[in-house]
Amino acid sequence: MGGRGTYLIKERKYNTLFTIDNIKVIESNEPGNVSAPYNSITPERIYATTKIINGIRELKTITYYDNDRQIVIRIDLTASHAGLKEHAHYFKNGVKTFAALNDEQKKLVSKIRKEITEYEFSKKQIFDL
Repeated sequence: MGGRGTYLIKERKYNTLFTIDNIKVIESNEPGNVSAPYNSITPERIYATTKIINGIRELKTITYYDNDRQIVIRIDLTASHAGLKEHAHYFKNGVKTFAALNDEQKKLVSKIRKEITEYEFSKKQIFDL
């Protein structure tokens, strides 16, 4: 990882906003659509990928990585799939499936969104001083 929480994963540049437990909340510096990192620097990591849209930071995806640093679950929060806006993709043995979010995943989404809101509020407070 580079200085100040900036690093490259598969030629995409990400900045770390903050970390909660094993979840690294990141944002891409790339213009256009945001995608989750293809692989992780740290085994067993969870990345929450954000993007600022119309001045508001939005949580786009939450991605779980295995011990080999490969994606095993990707939660999509803004792109619909078969009528489900918020859904999870599961990757196992080269097979990709999807389903609605389970209760544990819904709680994680709420927790991260709350932390992002608090992060933005604390950042605003610093600039308003």
